[in-house]
Amino acid sequence: VGLADVRASVVGYNTLLSGYVRLANELRPDIPMLCEQLLNEMMDANDEDSNTYPDVTSFNAVIKAWGKTKRKNSAARCEYWLRKMIAESQPNSRSSRYGGGDEQTMRIAQPNTKTYNLVMDAWLQMDEPDAARVQDLLLEMKYSDIVSPDSESYSKVIRAWLKDELHTGGH
Repeated sequence: VGLADVRASVVGYNTLLSGYVRLANELRPDIPMLCEQLLNEMMDANDEDSNTYPDVTSFNAVIKAWGKTKRKNSAARCEYWLRKMIAESQPNSRSSRYGGGDEQTMRIAQPNTKTYNLVMDAWLQMDEPDAARVQDLLLEMKYSDIVSPDSESYSKVIRAWLKDELHTGGH
């Protein structure tokens, strides 16, 4: 806008990500890549300004965008971001890209129940849903010290197995 003292914030980025997510669908397969670019920009900007560092809402938006496009690699890409959050939110496992500085401002946000539910939903929405993968994610949540499954999580597993049963015809 031409004002030197105006800086982007995580709220502004998340608003933009939210807008992209609303546009994401099977006819707009480019949207998740735009979301990923924005998320990477937020992480890269962290070196200069911790006010732009992505939070769980930022990651959930990227995951949701991938899930809505229902591409062959959508569920795997959703799970990639979940795994990245888990791996890099650990104090001793940070990527060297984020090394140094205050531990709290440098770590990637930990996933929450919604993050897992979005990934489970992506696996559930595939043409050939992976019910076992959905169930594995539920069990991972159940035995986690970080998140706990909610009724939506259990519902997704039930739907995944029903969809699997209908798809395979009981075989």
